[in-house]
Amino acid sequence: MFMLVVLFTNSALATIEFVHNFDMYGDYNEYLFSTTNAQVRNEGSTKYWCTQTTNSWSDIIYKYDLPFSVDQASLRCNIYLYPYREGSQGFVDVSADGNTWTTVASGQLSINPVWINVDISSILKGSNTAYVRSRLYSVGWNIYAQFLRTHLPDPNYRYPNIYEFRASPVPEPLTLSLLVLGGMAMLRRREL
Repeated sequence: MFMLVVLFTNSALATIEFVHNFDMYGDYNEYLFSTTNAQVRNEGSTKYWCTQTTNSWSDIIYKYDLPFSVDQASLRCNIYLYPYREGSQGFVDVSADGNTWTTVASGQLSINPVWINVDISSILKGSNTAYVRSRLYSVGWNIYAQFLRTHLPDPNYRYPNIYEFRASPVPEPLTLSLLVLGGMAMLRRREL
């Protein structure tokens, strides 16, 4: 689900924010750019991205063409690697151009998904495009490295949004001028 959120502050200036959030029982295809050797696996109450073929890498890439240049951005998601499958790997990467990637998180062998909540502002600052990629490597059959594991009945696995990408724009010069003027007016009032 995409939301363009407009927040109003006491100075009556608006802040626009782009938010895309979902879980694997929702619309996980929205903004999906490409996949390689990846599949969605449904195990009844649990659903996730994983490799289609073991002992090889898979990529799941989401792409955002934003209506503004990014100032601030954040990402929340999960990776799950079974603790008794040595060699399985999982990474989350972010890019402003789809060519140069920065790894922002990696999975760890665990009995629970590893939750990622990371500020990606420095990677995307000034860009109008954002890419989020998960790279997975699964060793052995039927035990997969997983991305965006959603488990319906267990609140420890399912949050309102398993995945959330959030971005806000670089303030425009007019907005900055209004903020400065508003701040000066508030200081003047306090001095009186």
